[in-house]
Amino acid sequence: MLPYTIRITGKVAEHLQLDHFKNIMQAKFKSLEKSNKIVEKRQVQEVIAPVAFTAALTPSRQILGQHQTIEYDKVITNLGNAYDPRHGHFTAPVKGLYLFSVTLMSSYGSNPNSLYAELVKNGVTIIPLYATNIDSDSTSATVLLTMNADDMIWVRSNTSPSQTIHGSSYDTFSGLLISKLQ
Repeated sequence: MLPYTIRITGKVAEHLQLDHFKNIMQAKFKSLEKSNKIVEKRQVQEVIAPVAFTAALTPSRQILGQHQTIEYDKVITNLGNAYDPRHGHFTAPVKGLYLFSVTLMSSYGSNPNSLYAELVKNGVTIIPLYATNIDSDSTSATVLLTMNADDMIWVRSNTSPSQTIHGSSYDTFSGLLISKLQ
C-alpha cells in the first residue's frame, strides 16, 4: 500500500482549525472553573464568626479601689462570647484589628475625687480616661488596636484611691473585630 496524504484546503480546513481551537479553549475554561471553585472553597473556610460585644455597668455609685477592674455586668451583645462579665475582660479569639470604645461617668456628691481610669491591654495602659466629680462628668475613648489571639483588654481605675463611678448603665465598654490578620 502506498501512503496517502490528504490535503484539506479552503472552508473545510478553516472549520477544522476553529473546532480544534474551540476544544482547546473549552478545556482551559473547565480548568479555570475548577481552580476558581477551589479558591472559593478556601475563602469560605477562612470566614470566621463575628466577634463583638457591648456591656454596661449597672450597680449605682460604685466606689473603686486602686487598679480595680470595672466589671461591666449587663451584657447587651456578646457575639463570639469573648467578653467575660464576671471579670470584665475581653479575650481576643483571633489575631486581628479590633475597635474598642469606653464611656465612663463620675458620680458627684458622695465622693470629692474625680474619676481616673484606663484602658488596659495585657496589663499595660493603652489610654487614660478622666472625668471630674462635678455634676456627673463623662469621658469616653475609642481606639483601634492590633490584638493577638488570647490578648486581654479591660478597663480599670488608676492608682487614685476611692473613686466613685456612676453606674446605672451610663458606663459602657464595647469592642469588635474589624479584620482578621495573619
